[in-house]
Amino acid sequence: MFNKKQMVTMLTLQNSMNYKVNSDWLQAGNDWSLAAMMEATEAIDHHGWKWWKHQEPDMDQLQMELVDIWHFILSGVMEEGCHGSIDTISEIMLELIEETKIGVTTTDSFNGLPVKPAGMTLVELLKLFAGSCASGLMPTHVFLLIVERSGMTTDDLYKQYIGKNVLNFFRQDNGYKDGTYQKIWAGREDNEHLTEILQELDATVDDFETHLYDALGRIYKLATKTEAA
Repeated sequence: MFNKKQMVTMLTLQNSMNYKVNSDWLQAGNDWSLAAMMEATEAIDHHGWKWWKHQEPDMDQLQMELVDIWHFILSGVMEEGCHGSIDTISEIMLELIEETKIGVTTTDSFNGLPVKPAGMTLVELLKLFAGSCASGLMPTHVFLLIVERSGMTTDDLYKQYIGKNVLNFFRQDNGYKDGTYQKIWAGREDNEHLTEILQELDATVDDFETHLYDALGRIYKLATKTEAA
């Protein structure tokens, strides 16, 4: 499970990114549960659900959707606890995760019907999560069970979350908003370069996000310089 340092890092980065998009984001009334619901339905598409045709699950893409959902869950938690510090909110979040572990093995109620998350398939869990989001809820225990069923640990989620967050910052800092950013580097998308860098870096080192940002910068500078020549 997440440790305190990981949670503080994720909340800090999420707050910074949200602030970059809208400095008044805590008062903006963003519909985090709607955003999470849409990502959950995209995850179902990546898994495959059409019984009338053959489909192979694309777990890499499904996991990327889960990382996006985590952005919205963190944002929702910070919005609810907006009068507290990042440190305090991280403690609350860790306690919430610990307390909701029991929800995985007990019977929940959805639309008045009993459901037991532990006995559900990955697609059923995604449906349950999406349906809960439609009701304005983002059940953390269901989400973390989905993460586990997708083949990720919380350490994997942390590493991928940091990667996506840092890439978003890098894009914004290099002209993403005004259209000057080049998403294709040396014939490959920036996401692909990110994946390779994440495989090489140790997510447990201090200032992991800084090392990641710097690595992206070196590759981007070299690729764009070569293409310009």
